Amino acid sequence: MDKVATIDDTQQVLAVYLGAEMFGIPITHVQGVLETLPLTYVPLAPAAVRGVMNLRGRIVTAIDLRTTLSGEDKVLIGGPQANMSIVIEEDGELYSLLVDTVGDVHTLSVAHIEEPPLTMAESLKKVSSGVFALRDKIMVILKPSALLNRDGEE
Repeated sequence: MDKVATIDDTQQVLAVYLGAEMFGIPITHVQGVLETLPLTYVPLAPAAVRGVMNLRGRIVTAIDLRTTLSGEDKVLIGGPQANMSIVIEEDGELYSLLVDTVGDVHTLSVAHIEEPPLTMAESLKKVSSGVFALRDKIMVILKPSALLNRDGEE
């Protein structure tokens, strides 16, 4: 399992939502949270790339998390209503993950993060480091590096 543990064996994740579904992004990857900026279309880009945005003088690729998690051009959860951007850094590049809404930062006990269940869709298992049971929801913890490299894996 790909977990980032601290000295006290906890991991902080930012809760993001696609419809009613909750996902967690490790806070160590998050550079910022903002409303989605105007996007410029990129011809011949993969379906998940919704365009690029100018963020303080840097060109940032905007990736529709809903399309990425579905593994196809179909809508996975709810309708296309992404209006928030989670800016993450991977290998020195900035990317914006488009989500519907953003929740709180959760501090999770690494010991309580479980392997993805066998019933989870394969496309989601490939980009997940595990699941964490909250009081009323299950949070799927995402691996940003796997999200960004999906096209080369299949």
